[in-house]
Amino acid sequence: IPERDRQFAEHLFEGKTGLPIIGLNTGCGPVFETKAWTIQGFRRLIELIIQNTDATVVLLGGKRERPIHDAILNECATMAGDRLMDAGTKNSLTEFFAIVNQCDVVVSTDSLAMHVAIALRKQVVAFFGPTCEQEIDLYDRGEKIVTDYECSPCYLKSCDVRPSCMQALTGDTVYESVSRCLNQIEVSNG
Repeated sequence: IPERDRQFAEHLFEGKTGLPIIGLNTGCGPVFETKAWTIQGFRRLIELIIQNTDATVVLLGGKRERPIHDAILNECATMAGDRLMDAGTKNSLTEFFAIVNQCDVVVSTDSLAMHVAIALRKQVVAFFGPTCEQEIDLYDRGEKIVTDYECSPCYLKSCDVRPSCMQALTGDTVYESVSRCLNQIEVSNG
């Protein structure tokens, strides 16, 4: 990560050091849009993080995720206050890497953010529905949440099942994994 991008990310998180930072990657690539999680799931996850931890939550994503970030911020701003941040959706790739590097835990579907977090040795909560979890190694730094639908993994570009496997994934389930990752960080740092 270039030094200027490291400094950019450090400035973005000024005043947030010393407490956990949880990155929520809100999107996925256009090839398998069925991997995307719901705004309601993110809202519930943020609610649980704010209620039960002292962590800051940062929204991660690219240009396609701007409407998702706006919806999440609109729904959660009052509840979360300054503990919910938007890292922006127009960052360069290396700026994005530097932002992910500031996170202690990254929550993501099977996407670029997940791979970046794994490479940067972050705690990762990765969820899998339409794609295959066996293809990903977290190197003992995090947890995989695998949906239990019979049709999963399907690798379909669209899905007629309602609720889909990703729609059925709850914020409560994801929070349990996030909580264990935060505990793992405390054990490692303690």
